[in-house]
Amino acid sequence: MVTKRCSKCKAEKELAEFYKDRSTCDGLTCQCKSCAKTKSVLWRLKNPEKAKAHSIAWPIVNRERANATKVAWARKNPDKTRGSKRTYSRAHPDKDTAKNAVRRARKLCATPKWADLDLIAATYTMARAITDLTGIKYTVDHIVPLQAKLVCGLHVGCNLQLLTKSQNSIKSNCHWPGMP
Repeated sequence: MVTKRCSKCKAEKELAEFYKDRSTCDGLTCQCKSCAKTKSVLWRLKNPEKAKAHSIAWPIVNRERANATKVAWARKNPDKTRGSKRTYSRAHPDKDTAKNAVRRARKLCATPKWADLDLIAATYTMARAITDLTGIKYTVDHIVPLQAKLVCGLHVGCNLQLLTKSQNSIKSNCHWPGMP
């Protein structure tokens, strides 16, 4: 059994009694979990305002960090991302169908009455023709996404572009020209 000495209580404890810390040479904190918890509780009692502000901000910061990590990984691994999406779609066809129905409805709502439907149809036909000629899968992409956090685009001819399927999956719903 491998043990480590806590720097606070000086007790010899199992490695499982220490939190992980990648910045240290052994990958574990210098204080055991119980000493670290005691230290945390004392700090919270001495600094109630800071503790409250921290507990409110922490989930937001953590979620943003996790999302940024996921997006960066997806950009570096488009084939794995595509494969995992395909596997999930095959395992859950009902959820995939529902997602596609929502997208179709969103497209209908994002298509104004003045939109040139022939131009839109021609864009999709062109994507199919280029795919048949080159053997590389091309898709029609919205330059400004139909639904995003900051702005929602329209399903009109001037908002459509042809991208390879891998380029489209890398772009995802996150980037458009002049994005703030």
